[in-house]
Amino acid sequence: MRRAARFSLCVLGGCAALLAGCQSLPSGEAGGDAAVAVRPQASAFSLAGRLSGSDGVHKAAGRFTWEHAPEREQFTVLSPLGQVMAQVSADAQQAVYRDASGETLYEPDLQTLLPHLLGEIPVTVEALACWVQAVACAGARVEARDAQGRPLRLVDDAGWQVEYGAYREEAGDAPVYRLTATRADARLQILIDQWQTH
Repeated sequence: MRRAARFSLCVLGGCAALLAGCQSLPSGEAGGDAAVAVRPQASAFSLAGRLSGSDGVHKAAGRFTWEHAPEREQFTVLSPLGQVMAQVSADAQQAVYRDASGETLYEPDLQTLLPHLLGEIPVTVEALACWVQAVACAGARVEARDAQGRPLRLVDDAGWQVEYGAYREEAGDAPVYRLTATRADARLQILIDQWQTH
């Protein structure tokens, strides 16, 4: 199992510059009387973007796609030229990890394999699905909102703080463009270039 984790260090680690444009949230955007935007939560979606993650020791960065549905999940990490470097797919029976070197790992669930793509960051799939939609799911709450009533900062009972640097449009239900999640030494930045609900 540990052998696959080296993929994050050796192959993805050199792509961190893809997220060099990420910025911190501007201060003072959330007024105390800001409206609350209605943000429906999709049970199935697909997205493409860029990520950079680290648990303080291991690192991962690169382009990625995510196909999320109740019956199936698939995460794919791509090189700057679009080659598949690693992929985790899962259904109700099992989860499978494959990388460009030909290594294949099998586990009963996606959660066990996902850290191989995220720099060993201990985030749950359920939380990540909520974060990319800027929705406060069970155990999470919104601590700040922007002028449109959209979340600027979420915190959850697991100790994660998620800050939203930008949305793609001005509407209250606009897709997220940039988010940063932190907990202790763990840090995950995501830029979402394409978003579609199903």
